[in-house]
Amino acid sequence: MQPKRVACDSQEIGTNEFEKVDAFLKSVIKQKHASTESFQGHLENLEICIHDLETGVECFSRKLIKTRVSLLNIFNN
Repeated sequence: MQPKRVACDSQEIGTNEFEKVDAFLKSVIKQKHASTESFQGHLENLEICIHDLETGVECFSRKLIKTRVSLLNIFNN
Protein backbone atom coordinates (compact mmCIF):
# COMPACT_ATOMS: atom_id res chain seq x y z
CA MET A 1 0.00 0.00 0.00
CA GLN A 2 1.38 3.37 -0.98
CA PRO A 3 1.12 6.29 1.44
CA LYS A 4 -1.05 9.11 0.24
CA ARG A 5 -0.12 12.75 0.56
CA VAL A 6 -2.72 15.43 0.30
CA ALA A 7 -1.71 19.07 0.10
CA CYS A 8 -4.04 21.58 1.68
CA ASP A 9 -4.79 24.82 -0.06
CA SER A 10 -3.66 26.70 3.04
CA GLN A 11 -0.27 24.96 2.91
CA GLU A 12 0.22 25.98 -0.70
CA ILE A 13 -0.82 29.54 0.09
CA GLY A 14 1.48 29.61 3.14
CA THR A 15 4.46 28.51 1.10
CA ASN A 16 3.60 31.07 -1.53
CA GLU A 17 3.46 33.85 1.09
CA PHE A 18 6.85 32.84 2.49
CA GLU A 19 8.28 33.01 -1.01
CA LYS A 20 6.75 36.46 -1.59
CA VAL A 21 8.23 37.86 1.62
CA ASP A 22 11.60 36.28 0.85
CA ALA A 23 11.63 37.72 -2.67
CA PHE A 24 10.64 41.14 -1.36
CA LEU A 25 13.42 41.11 1.24
CA LYS A 26 15.96 40.12 -1.42
CA SER A 27 14.83 43.03 -3.60
CA VAL A 28 15.15 45.41 -0.64
CA ILE A 29 18.70 44.24 -0.01
CA LYS A 30 19.69 44.60 -3.67
CA GLN A 31 17.94 47.87 -4.50
CA LYS A 32 17.83 49.58 -1.11
CA HIS A 33 14.32 50.88 -1.78
CA ALA A 34 10.88 49.40 -1.46
CA SER A 35 7.36 50.27 -0.52
CA THR A 36 6.75 49.95 3.21
CA GLU A 37 3.03 49.43 2.59
CA SER A 38 3.73 46.57 0.20
CA PHE A 39 6.07 44.93 2.68
CA GLN A 40 3.56 45.37 5.50
CA GLY A 41 0.91 43.72 3.33
CA HIS A 42 3.18 40.75 2.65
CA LEU A 43 3.91 40.38 6.35
CA GLU A 44 0.20 40.54 7.24
CA ASN A 45 -0.57 37.83 4.67
CA LEU A 46 2.27 35.75 6.05
CA GLU A 47 0.94 36.17 9.59
CA ILE A 48 -2.50 34.97 8.47
CA CYS A 49 -0.95 31.93 6.78
CA ILE A 50 1.10 31.09 9.86
CA HIS A 51 -2.04 31.36 12.01
CA ASP A 52 -3.89 29.02 9.62
CA LEU A 53 -1.02 26.52 9.79
CA GLU A 54 -1.00 26.67 13.60
CA THR A 55 -4.75 26.05 13.65
CA GLY A 56 -4.33 23.09 11.32
CA VAL A 57 -1.56 21.62 13.48
CA GLU A 58 -3.72 21.99 16.60
CA CYS A 59 -6.62 20.24 14.88
CA PHE A 60 -4.36 17.46 13.64
CA SER A 61 -2.88 17.03 17.10
CA ARG A 62 -6.35 16.72 18.67
CA LYS A 63 -7.33 14.11 16.07
CA LEU A 64 -4.16 12.13 16.79
CA ILE A 65 -4.93 12.16 20.51
CA LYS A 66 -8.52 11.01 19.90
CA THR A 67 -7.27 8.22 17.64
CA ARG A 68 -4.73 7.15 20.24
CA VAL A 69 -7.39 7.06 22.94
CA SER A 70 -9.67 5.02 20.69
CA LEU A 71 -6.90 2.53 19.93
CA LEU A 72 -5.99 2.20 23.60
CA ASN A 73 -9.65 1.58 24.45
CA ILE A 74 -9.86 -1.10 21.76
CA PHE A 75 -6.72 -2.84 23.01
CA ASN A 76 -7.87 -2.72 26.64
CA ASN A 77 -11.23 -4.36 25.89
